[in-house]
Amino acid sequence: MGKMKEVKAFEQELLEHIDMIKLAREENDTELTSSLLHESLEALVTMRRISNEKELEALLSREQDPCLCYIEVQAGAGGTESMD
Repeated sequence: MGKMKEVKAFEQELLEHIDMIKLAREENDTELTSSLLHESLEALVTMRRISNEKELEALLSREQDPCLCYIEVQAGAGGTESMD
């Protein structure tokens, strides 16, 4: 239930910022419009970063995901691949 409340709050904040952008575009006051647009766009960029982080957390939430892993890279048979 906690995750659902978090998602609902995130969705509500997103909709509010979208409404603010729409209202800012309808206003005739260029200074106010610019300020509202700037504020809302900054908030949307932050929300996008947070949503990407939450998506990664959701993808890495299985039993073995917190475990360490090692990657080994081996060169090919020779030539430019082994030089790289």
